[in-house]
Amino acid sequence: MNKWKKITGVKGLYKNANGKYYVRLTKPKDTFRSLRTETLREAKQAIRNLKESYDSGLEVINSENLKSLNEFIQAFLDHGLNDLKISKKTKGGIRQSLLSIRKVEALSLSNIKTLTPNKINRRIDCIPKLSNASKNYCVYAIKKVIEFAEQNNLIKEGNFVGIKSFRVSPRKIELPSDQQFRQLVECLKFPEERDDKKVQLPESWEELSIQELECKMNVSKSTVKRRIEEVKSGIYYQRKGRPEIAYSFLFLCYTGMRVGEARKLTWEDVQDDRIIIRGTKSFSSFRYLPIYPQLKDLLNSISRFRGTVLETDKVLGRYRIDKALRRACMKVGIPYLRHHDLRHYFATKAVQSGVDMPTIAKWLGHADGGVLAMKVYSNVMNEHSINQSAKLKFGTTDHHS
Repeated sequence: MNKWKKITGVKGLYKNANGKYYVRLTKPKDTFRSLRTETLREAKQAIRNLKESYDSGLEVINSENLKSLNEFIQAFLDHGLNDLKISKKTKGGIRQSLLSIRKVEALSLSNIKTLTPNKINRRIDCIPKLSNASKNYCVYAIKKVIEFAEQNNLIKEGNFVGIKSFRVSPRKIELPSDQQFRQLVECLKFPEERDDKKVQLPESWEELSIQELECKMNVSKSTVKRRIEEVKSGIYYQRKGRPEIAYSFLFLCYTGMRVGEARKLTWEDVQDDRIIIRGTKSFSSFRYLPIYPQLKDLLNSISRFRGTVLETDKVLGRYRIDKALRRACMKVGIPYLRHHDLRHYFATKAVQSGVDMPTIAKWLGHADGGVLAMKVYSNVMNEHSINQSAKLKFGTTDHHS
């Protein structure tokens, strides 16, 4: 049998291969504790006793034992966070936000009785290097701490109702032009010119020995020999390409897929004329994207580069390209782009190509038929409409009455 057997009907009760029962604890960390019995009835009673002991332990935590906000945060991390019915990722975000708060001594060491909602907002606003969105996560984390304290009668209810969120302005996205797009692809594929970093041979290298060149260039003997071979052959450097990064960038731009969707995509989902996008965000996120010529050429290039691809292989060769993309944007001289901005780039190019909004919404996985896309890309549509108006032509024959 397996080492652990879950006992149904009793939360946290397991039976070990040695015949004894154990309870799985989540505080202070995931671990197993022996109940020192091989009888199910005794194990259930031991769990009830353990729960009562834990509940009584919470009663010891009161406002007399806790004074500063930092102490309340610690009590929440020890006894409250793991009980929240939220995802593991959200719990990690709360921990990270509380860590930022605890570093601000003017806030974390303050007596909670002297804190007010306005003071909390002002102190969070002074945390350096945090965007308003990150500050709002700090507000969310503190609210969870306060809810925990109120539920356990550690503080009076209603004293911190006025904690406000910070205003988050929508990020203005400046998408690259066609020329800048080509430059980005080139920078992603060849992120650096290696000859700039190489130590070159001195002008009078032919008059010096290998040993003298080693000392003069401060490199190894093998490096000196490679430089001599490069000069004699006329090849001064060879660019080291990173096509998988460029392919991932192009794929996100050409499909408009969310990063999570693209990461899960396998070659089994790539059919002759369409891509099956198995989205998980909503019902409408499961969709089909037609394979147009430029996308088909990209898929063929990826397949040829890898040699052989199996149906179970992932289409994306790189799951994260944000760092490489940031460096490429800096080199091209444009504002940095995030993964999700490439989805906007796809939609923008679709609008400029004359694709109707309901179709674009369907490709993006929107369930509203294009209402949201109309709001987001209205400026692009207006600009495209003005440009297209230049194509209007009417009869040129003058008619006189």
